[in-house]
Amino acid sequence: AIYHMRKFSIGVFLDILTENKKEWIENLDFINSLEGVEHIEIFLEYIPSTNAEINFFKDIAKKYKIIVHAPCLDLNLLSPNGEIVNATISKLQKAYSFSTETHARVFTMHAGLMPKFWKEELVIQKLKRALKTIQMSKTLPVCIENMPERWSIQIPYPCTPTHYKNIARFSFLTMDIGHFLKSKTNPIPILKRFSDKIQDIHLHDVYQGSDHSEIGGGILDLRAFIDVLEEIKYDKFVTIEVVGRKEIRESWKILQKNLV
Repeated sequence: AIYHMRKFSIGVFLDILTENKKEWIENLDFINSLEGVEHIEIFLEYIPSTNAEINFFKDIAKKYKIIVHAPCLDLNLLSPNGEIVNATISKLQKAYSFSTETHARVFTMHAGLMPKFWKEELVIQKLKRALKTIQMSKTLPVCIENMPERWSIQIPYPCTPTHYKNIARFSFLTMDIGHFLKSKTNPIPILKRFSDKIQDIHLHDVYQGSDHSEIGGGILDLRAFIDVLEEIKYDKFVTIEVVGRKEIRESWKILQKNLV
C-alpha cells in the first residue's frame, strides 16, 4: 500500500474537564508540541458557554479541525429513570450547540447503560427518540460510540457487534478500537462492514486487559489496522485516546512512523 495517499485525519484529545482555563491552555500547549496534528477531539466534561470561552475554541479551529466528544460522566440515555434521561438529553443538547458554534465536524456520544432486563427493541426506540432531540443540524453528525463489555445489572450499550449493527441502522458511529479489543472482539471485520457509517475512530492499545494504553505495547495490530483504513478508503477521523502525556507522545510517534 502507498501511505502518502492517506485520506483520513489524525489527531489527539483535548480534555476540557473543568472551567479552569489554565488547564485548557496547558493541555493545548502539549498538543501544539506534537508534530503533524491535523484535528483535535475536544473531550467536553465542562461545557464552555461564555463568549470568551467559545472564542478560545474558535481560535483553535483556525489551526486544527475540531470534533467533539460529548460529556458522559453520570449521564445515561437508557436509564429507567425518566428524570435522568431528560437531564442527559439537556446536557447533550448544550454540548451539541457548543459543537455547532465552534464548527465541529463530528459529535460523539455514549448511549449509556441499559438495564439487563430490557429488550433491545426498547433500547433502540429510546435512542432513536433521544437522537432526534439532540441532532439539530444536518451538517453535524451524531455518532454513538461502542463501549467495552461489562456484564452486571446494567450493560454498557452498544458493546457487542450485534448492538453495533443495530445502532448503525439509524445512527452514525464512532468506533473505539481499544474497547472492541478489550471485549476480545476483532475490530477489523466490523470496521470493514460499517466503513460508510464510521465518522471517528478512537485508537489505543490494550495491555494486560487495560485499555487506553500506549500504542505498540499491547495486542493492537497497528499495521493491519492502517492497511484496512487504506483498503476501505477511510476519509474521516482517527484520534489517539491514550492516557498520560508521555504515553500520548510515544503513541503519536509510532502512529506517524506507520503512516510513512
